[in-house]
Amino acid sequence: MACGDFSETFPNSFEENLEIVTNYRFVVPHGSLKKLNLDTIGIEVLNNKVSDSKVPVIVTAASANHFEEVQGLIEMLMTRYKGFKLIFYDIGLESNQVSVIKRHCKCEFRRFPFSKYPEYFRILRNYVWKPLIIQLVLIEYDFVMWMDASVRLNGSPLEELFEEARKTGIKILRGYGLIVKQTHLNTFKALDEKPCMFQGQELQATWIIVSRTNFTLRAIMKPWVSCALQYGCMAQDNAERLYRGRSSKHPGNQLCHRFDQSVISIILTRLYHDHIKDVHIGISKFGAIMRGDKSHFFTMLDDKWFQTNRSKA
Repeated sequence: MACGDFSETFPNSFEENLEIVTNYRFVVPHGSLKKLNLDTIGIEVLNNKVSDSKVPVIVTAASANHFEEVQGLIEMLMTRYKGFKLIFYDIGLESNQVSVIKRHCKCEFRRFPFSKYPEYFRILRNYVWKPLIIQLVLIEYDFVMWMDASVRLNGSPLEELFEEARKTGIKILRGYGLIVKQTHLNTFKALDEKPCMFQGQELQATWIIVSRTNFTLRAIMKPWVSCALQYGCMAQDNAERLYRGRSSKHPGNQLCHRFDQSVISIILTRLYHDHIKDVHIGISKFGAIMRGDKSHFFTMLDDKWFQTNRSKA
């Protein structure tokens, strides 16, 4: 799909764009939004909860192939940001890895409930589990910070960033590719959006801070989660091939598909478009994204643990 001389622009009014986003139409399994407190009553219940947290709960997840990478994140948090609550979701660890996490991670360990959701959730490359994990935690906590296993912070204070996130409702990393070129046409069709409206840069769902408000629940989390729950909106056939690059069945200028971050990019670009910088996180100030960066933090702790227990024997 070539955009050529396409010149249509977003309405200037935030309210008009908000109306469009909150009226995206989805076909999702019956009762699924209610269970996630994203139906009308559920959102009202969450809005009535006291919400005044100054510091977010941190949430991450990992499968077996990212176990060494997530150790780097956990090591960073346990050494540089000791006061934070961390929730860790198991999305496919091996049993020995679970044992190590439970033994050494100063975190709350949870397993993602794959059995409650359609089979395509088990294809991790669809990334549909991520928005649901964030929403599951938002039900309990009013301020949540998602961090991928690859996030590495340098220890800089985060208070100013948190204050900005409380004001805007969300902060997220800026991406590098164009949304129109990194989003499957089926996603645009599901949202009834014109691809060429989205020639701006995508956002990265690698590091996200969400403050639970009526706005973020209705305009961001509800459509993001709903798209995850509707097959063909976020999740697609041949997920692995789409993630890595263009396939023969992926026509035109679309080079790949970015699943969760394609959808959050569309939602936030529709809402903010020319003011999208208002929700950006400037990663260079705080650290870097280091994909593939491995740590053996738990191995080191295991050695100390075994030595201590051997000396007690």
